[in-house]
Amino acid sequence: FRTDTASNVGVVDIIAPINRCDLGSEAVKIKVKNFAGAPTSLFEYKYSINGQNQPVSVPADGLYTGVVTKDSVITLEFKSPFNFSQPGEYNIAAWTELKGEGGAIIDKIEQMILFATHSRARV
Repeated sequence: FRTDTASNVGVVDIIAPINRCDLGSEAVKIKVKNFAGAPTSLFEYKYSINGQNQPVSVPADGLYTGVVTKDSVITLEFKSPFNFSQPGEYNIAAWTELKGEGGAIIDKIEQMILFATHSRARV
């Protein structure tokens, strides 16, 4: 597999939070892959919950300043957690924004998590 673009990164997985019954204020964690034929740096990463973009204060959060080598994957965590304490479905989307990106192989990914409360039957 060969990538002809010099710059191409994208989110390949949302690894946190996960489905469980005790969600609260949780950090969103993602995996980003460099699909380019060369190392890549200085890109933004963002996320939304249920279609609403979440506040990400660039450059303090949401700006990767390290170097992602060719064909490698890194894990990133947003500094501002989201409150998942209300039972229901949450559609999380995460994506990268890189100026001069040559092609969108995978820039955005979506994942749904479910949160239900524990209920105990009284006898």
